[in-house]
Parts: sequence; C-alpha cells; structure tokens
Amino acid sequence: MDLVSGYKGVVGLVFGNENSASNKDSYVERLLDRISNGQLAEDRRAAMVELQSVVVENRSAQLAFGAMGFPVLMSVLKEERDGVEMVAVYLFFASLLLRN
Repeated sequence: MDLVSGYKGVVGLVFGNENSASNKDSYVERLLDRISNGQLAEDRRAAMVELQSVVVENRSAQLAFGAMGFPVLMSVLKEERDGVEMVAVYLFFASLLLRN
C-alpha cells in the first residue's frame, strides 16, 4: 500500500466518501433549483420539505446548503412571505445556518 492510497483511505474513513459528498451537493443544488425556478407553488413546497429532511440527516448536505442555499431562500421569503409554511421552513434553515 502506497502513502497516497493510505491517506485517501484514512481521509475517506474520517470524512466520508468524496463521491458521496459530491452527490449530496448536486442533490441539494437540484432541490434549490426546483425551489427557485419551480412554476408550481406545490413543487416549490415539496422541494423545500425534501431539502429540509436531507439537510437534517447529512452534514455534507448542510455544508452544501450553507454554501449555496441562503440567497435562494431569501428570494423565496420575499416572494412568498404570506405563506406560513414557507416562512416556517425558511426560519428552520436560517436557524440551522446560525447554529453551525
């Protein structure tokens, strides 16, 4: 076993699989795209709920959301400030960002 493969093995063990993190990033990105560009309010709400469950379960999804999700949620808050459910989900994500 060479040094590089040993290093990658340890890093993968400690920090998780790099491909898995990349998949979570792209999944979070797709959900954010559905939220910001969805034509139907029901689809945007479903994407918000799905994003919420993904972010709660996975640390790499939290990091991906933190890197690219806040501007999307700000626009959602501006557009749908009368929707109680959307505001509640927004506040959940805002608290998540402030906590981490």
